[in-house]
Amino acid sequence: MAGIDDFENACKEYSEANARLDELKSDMESEIEAIRSKFYRKVKQAIDAVVTKNNSLAMVILENKDLFTESKTLIFHGVRGGFMKSQDTVEIKKPKITVQLIKDTFDKKKVEELVKITESPVKTAIKDLEADELKLIKCKLIKGRDEVYISTVDSEVDKFINSLIAQAAAIE
Repeated sequence: MAGIDDFENACKEYSEANARLDELKSDMESEIEAIRSKFYRKVKQAIDAVVTKNNSLAMVILENKDLFTESKTLIFHGVRGGFMKSQDTVEIKKPKITVQLIKDTFDKKKVEELVKITESPVKTAIKDLEADELKLIKCKLIKGRDEVYISTVDSEVDKFINSLIAQAAAIE
C-alpha cells in the first residue's frame, strides 16, 4: 500500500526536520541566556543608576519651581525636565447610579452621547439554537470540516518558532 508508506515517510522527514529545528532553538536559547547572564548585573546597575538620577532630577525640579514660570520645561544635555499638565480625568464611583442620573437629567440625544450601550450577539449561545430558530434570526450554522493538522507528539514548538514558520509559509 503505497499511500501509507508515503504518509509514514513524510512523517519521518517532518519529524527529522522538526528535531533539527528544536536543536537550533535550544542552541539559540542557550546563547541568549548566556548573553543575559553576562550583562544582567551591569544592566541592573545601570537601571538602578537611572532610577536614582531620575529621582534626584525630580527633587531638583520640585525644589526650583521658580525656574519654570516662563517656560514649563527646560532642556539640557538632551534631557527635557520641568512641569507638564496631566490629563484631566473624571472619577465615577458608582457607574450604575451615574448612568441613571444622566438619564434623569438630560434629553435622549445627550444621553446617547454620554452613555455607551454595547449589544452584540453571543455566538456561543446562538450556536446551540435549533435550525428553525437560527432561521428566524437570519443565522446559519456552518459545520466544522476536516483540516490538515500537524503536530509533534512529544512537545509543541514554542510560539516564536511557529510565527517564523508561518511567516515563511506566507512568503512562499
